[in-house]
Amino acid sequence: LTSVQVSKLHIAPYAFAGCTALTEIDLGNVGVIGEGAFKNCTSLTTVKLDELPDVLAYAFSGCSSLTSLVYGASAFTSSVREYAFENCVMLEEFNAYDARIYTQAFVGCTSLKKISMGKGGEFYDVGSYENAKVLSDLAALESIEIDEENERWSSVDGVLYRITDSASIYAVLSYASGVITIPGYVKSVSLGIFDEFDSVTGFILEEGVEYVYAPEEIYDSLSIPSTVTEISGPTELFGSFAFVSIDKDNERYICEDGVLYDLSDGCIAVAIGRGAPETLKLLNRTTAIAERCLCNGNTVKVLIIPDSVVELNLNAFDNSYNEVRVLVLGSGIERIEGVLQYRFDIVVNKSKVSDIYMIDRNIIASEISEYRVKDGAFGYVIVDGMPIVVDYVGEKTSEIVFPDEIEGVTYGMTVRFSDSLWLEKINTGGIEILYGENFEGCENLSRLSPSAS
Repeated sequence: LTSVQVSKLHIAPYAFAGCTALTEIDLGNVGVIGEGAFKNCTSLTTVKLDELPDVLAYAFSGCSSLTSLVYGASAFTSSVREYAFENCVMLEEFNAYDARIYTQAFVGCTSLKKISMGKGGEFYDVGSYENAKVLSDLAALESIEIDEENERWSSVDGVLYRITDSASIYAVLSYASGVITIPGYVKSVSLGIFDEFDSVTGFILEEGVEYVYAPEEIYDSLSIPSTVTEISGPTELFGSFAFVSIDKDNERYICEDGVLYDLSDGCIAVAIGRGAPETLKLLNRTTAIAERCLCNGNTVKVLIIPDSVVELNLNAFDNSYNEVRVLVLGSGIERIEGVLQYRFDIVVNKSKVSDIYMIDRNIIASEISEYRVKDGAFGYVIVDGMPIVVDYVGEKTSEIVFPDEIEGVTYGMTVRFSDSLWLEKINTGGIEILYGENFEGCENLSRLSPSAS
């Protein structure tokens, strides 16, 4: 059996299953193609229909040579059920017209490039991550085109949206890339849904978006509109983006120098992100600093707290992302809660708090410069006129040579050499004091020159 012509309204389940010589079928105006009706007809290449009928589960499953479906626009609301075209590995296009498409219909359709849908069509089986992932996993897919008059579904920039009731992102498609524009009818946006798509680099949220949830992966940019009233996980969000912009008309949030400020109760610095500079001065209007505000990927070395801050809770720096070496306390600070001495190498105290305790090997200073890098390796500041190294950012070479003009090094900086098996020699230049116990575990370190105490 190589061809079939049918005019009946219904094809029984598994009627032609396993007919491996069948190459072409003309089904006329058939109304229902039963479950598994043409399953594993591996030579079938062409299916002709007057209109798209109801296609039940597994109807063409395993038809590995099927390349062409020829039919007119559906005159009734049909459906294409789960696994209907499972493993049709040669099928490249499918036009759903106004049919209801079960998302699992195309499991294993590795060559499917285009899905088209009319104004009355819809995807079904919504609400399940596994079902949505079937569409995401269609690696060859290049477009889903949906009629603009469709009131239930939309596809923009490689993202499929369900827009009935509360609009949401249903699936990110394999061809999504670059900066994704998320339309304003999506009120709540969870950016974590994009984390598996390496080609996505950033997001523009249009006016109308109200809630934003942070992703886990790293992206280039995020643009937040004036309508956003809630950022969930602000430190996670600002740890995920190199650049964040917030519309100037947003009444709750502002972003300056990579720092997120919440204006709902004063001006609170809630997240210091990876876009912040190495020497960071918080806004002069800052009233408080939130707990654990330092984000993953931040590179702040010198943090200047403005005079507008009255009370400082050091829990603000209590996480593993604290790379701050120098803390400058503004003159308005009247109370400090927490312990300073183990968090910072240098403190510049301009505050009203006089009894600041630091361990002997750390420094309390009166003046400080911006953070700079010397010879591409030594992060330093000038403390009361003395150049002091606070960080090493160079390559892991066997020999480290300190510049002659550097006069000091902080205790905390040498801690970062502990257990450095790559380090063999240190040329101390003009440095007179090194804290040798912090080279414990440097098993290959054999020489300091010239000799430092």
